[in-house]
Amino acid sequence: MSSTERPVPPRMAAARQAATEADGGVAESSTVSGMGTAWLHSGQVPGKGTRKRRQESARQRLAARTAPDAGHWAVVVETPDQAEVRTRVRRLREAGVDGSLIRLDTLCGRLALPTAYRLSLFVTAPERKVR
Repeated sequence: MSSTERPVPPRMAAARQAATEADGGVAESSTVSGMGTAWLHSGQVPGKGTRKRRQESARQRLAARTAPDAGHWAVVVETPDQAEVRTRVRRLREAGVDGSLIRLDTLCGRLALPTAYRLSLFVTAPERKVR
């Protein structure tokens, strides 16, 4: 060991040696957790791909559910009173309405117009009969 190297803790040294033996003599820089460091260099975090695929799948299901041919957004209330909108949302959720079918738009105000809130509910279109 040179004067610039720091001593390696025994636990880390044992893990490094075990990983070296498991890899057929090729050492990795840090294998304390047993995962290695390949994921660090690939720019990915373990489980991130699974999470992204799940989120994308949920977005696609919601988009299909609220597609224009499946129904339309009906305005429940449009008001500058934020407390009233929160009360309406709470009542809708208590009534069993799915939260993904509730849309809250904030219409940003300017000097002439105050900020307004629009609460909409997705209403499914009735089934069309095929002739």
